[in-house]
Amino acid sequence: MPAWETYYKQLLSRGHGHALWDADPGEHPAIDIADVGYMYEGAFVRLFNASKQIGDVSNRLGTPVGYKPIRVGEIMEGTLSASQPITSETVIQRGVDVNVSGGYGPTVQPFGGFSFQCTKETGAALIIGEDAERRNALEKHIFIRYVLENHHVWLKFANDVHNRGINLDELILVTGCDRTSAWASAA
Repeated sequence: MPAWETYYKQLLSRGHGHALWDADPGEHPAIDIADVGYMYEGAFVRLFNASKQIGDVSNRLGTPVGYKPIRVGEIMEGTLSASQPITSETVIQRGVDVNVSGGYGPTVQPFGGFSFQCTKETGAALIIGEDAERRNALEKHIFIRYVLENHHVWLKFANDVHNRGINLDELILVTGCDRTSAWASAA
């Protein structure tokens, strides 16, 4: 099983949604609520954002025929603390090692590492280097209704317009996300 699949499956039960093995969006906007896309080798591939206007950079591939933006509704915002790694049930944190290094000039930077033990054949860990911004849509019924009304045109948009070759069960509508600029993952 590829590392990204192990990572996703092992962390799914931890209550943080679909863990991305490759979370760096590169030159594209970061993942956001109302993104519609699919997973490819541990990365989320955005087709379009269902809440943004047609000309928005998140909709650089265009939008499906008959596109009408969704009203996202109320969003709960919070923070996911970087103080503890997120691990699968099969991973035990064995220790934390923090060192301080100095040199010339006024800067002193701490650095460190974690050590883990896996109690089964597979396991996964996510270490967040900085607190993560957490955003979750609260009005889930709006998203459920929107998926039921639009999934067929999303699939046509993905496959007929963009030749992606994905199945209906691979389509994802993002209803929440945790984002940080510093992380490490292991599986």
